[in-house]
This record gives sequence, structure tokens and C-alpha cells, in this order.
Amino acid sequence: MKKIIFALTCILVFALAASAQAQVGFGIKGGLTLAKLTGDNTGNLESRTGFMVGGYAGFPIGEGMTLQPELVYAQKGAKFGTDSDDVVEKFDYVEIPVLFKYTVDGQGARPYFLVGPYLGLNTSAKIESGGQSVDVDEIKSTDFGLVFGLGVELQQFLIEARYELGLTDIYEEPEGIEDLGSLKTSTIAFQIGYAFPTP
Repeated sequence: MKKIIFALTCILVFALAASAQAQVGFGIKGGLTLAKLTGDNTGNLESRTGFMVGGYAGFPIGEGMTLQPELVYAQKGAKFGTDSDDVVEKFDYVEIPVLFKYTVDGQGARPYFLVGPYLGLNTSAKIESGGQSVDVDEIKSTDFGLVFGLGVELQQFLIEARYELGLTDIYEEPEGIEDLGSLKTSTIAFQIGYAFPTP
């Protein structure tokens, strides 16, 4: 994990150096998330509906190309069961995506594409059922994955859809217990945002 944090730091430093003479843009975004868990023994799981909100900076690195680090709060997890017997796994993260953004030049609506890694820091892990809540101690403190997204810019506003694919198991392996299988995060997000005007 130290290597991952070091790599993300290097990318940010490179962006700052490469964009020293360029105008840096800032914005905010937020919206709906549909989160699930993928891996072993997840056949009965359904999506947990939550939200994602945060801010971003844009460092121009070429024609139509931007390096976009973000700071995001995201609700993830899953649920299973029906009606009053629903069991909801609520895993919340502060995420640091570092994304490559390519924007198609044009007048009016401008489509764009996003791809890059994210580092997630777990802030809360609970299982809720029937009005009762239990903390989950076996959740790892960090998550790592990839972001794929597309959107459209409408002047200062944006509409975006993205998919976050978790690449690491989110559960610690309990000592003395056999392998419980793999569980990774999987999240679809629909967001709207606003880009602050650059001076």
C-alpha cells in the first residue's frame, strides 16, 4: 500500500510541475451511487443506494487533456433480503482518484472521458438490519481500484456517469479461519457538477 500512495503522490507532483504555467481549474460534483460487492458468494446481493460528493482540480497537460485529482466521499456496500428483513452493508470511504481526462473540443456540449486509479480510505463499516447497527471490524482500512467515466460539459456545468472497479479484497482474513473468499467493491455513480470560472 505504501507503493500505491507513493505512486499517486508522484503523479500529483508531476501534474503540478507540468502545469506550473497553466490555468488550474476547480469544481465540485455529487450524485447518486449504486454500490455492490463482487466476488465469491455474492449471488444474493443487491445494490445499496447512496451518494457521492466531492471536489476536483484540473491540471491541463495537453490539447484537450487534463490530469484531474479528486477528493470524494463515497457510500458503498451492498444489501440482501427483502422488506423488513433487509440487511444492508454500509461501507463508506474518502477516496482520492487521480484521473486522466480527455475532452472533445467543440461548441456547446463537450463530451469527455475519464480513466485512472483511486485510493479509498474507509471511514465507516456497519451492517444494519431491523433498525439495529453493528460495526464491522474486519474491513480493511484502504481500498484500491480503477475509475472509468464519461460525461458532457455544458458551459460551467457537467453531467457524468462513472464506474468504480475495486481491485483489492475489502475484508481482512480472520486469524485461524479458512479462506472466506474474495469480496471487492463495485460502484456505478451518476453525478452533476459545477466548474468554477478560471480567472
